[in-house]
Amino acid sequence: MLVQNNLHFDELDGGHTGQEHQIRVLVNMDKKRCRVTTVGPDIEQMYNTYYDEFKLWELDKEDPHSFITGMRDRCIWNEQRWEHFHHPLHYLTCDPGDIWMINANWVSHQIVFGAKLQVFDADVHKEQMLNPEMVLANRIKNL
Repeated sequence: MLVQNNLHFDELDGGHTGQEHQIRVLVNMDKKRCRVTTVGPDIEQMYNTYYDEFKLWELDKEDPHSFITGMRDRCIWNEQRWEHFHHPLHYLTCDPGDIWMINANWVSHQIVFGAKLQVFDADVHKEQMLNPEMVLANRIKNL
C-alpha cells in the first residue's frame, strides 16, 4: 500500500520530446478509502519565483527531460527539503471511484494517502492542440 510520496513533477517518459503533453487520468480504485493528493505550484510559477535563488538560468530549456528534472531537484528536492509542506498546496480528497486529470509534468503534486490507483496516460500532440504554441517544449523555452 502506498501511503505517501514526495512533492514532485513527473518526468517525461523516454520517447517524449516535449512536442506533446502527457495528460494523466487517474481513478481511485480503493472501494473503501479516499485518496488524498496535493497539487502545488506549476513549473512557470516556480521558475519565476526561484529563478535567482536557485540559478535556474543554468537549466537547459532546449531539453524538456533535463529541464523538468532540474526544476524538481532545485526547487523541490533540494537541500532545504522542500518536498514536504514548504510550497502552497491544494488538497484534493477523491472518494472511491473518483476520476481526475492532471498535467503531471507541469504541475507539482504528491500523494498524501492512497492505496489502489489506476493511471491512464494520454498524449496530446502539438497538431491536436487548440493552441499548438502551448506545447510543453515551447512553454519551457518561453519562460
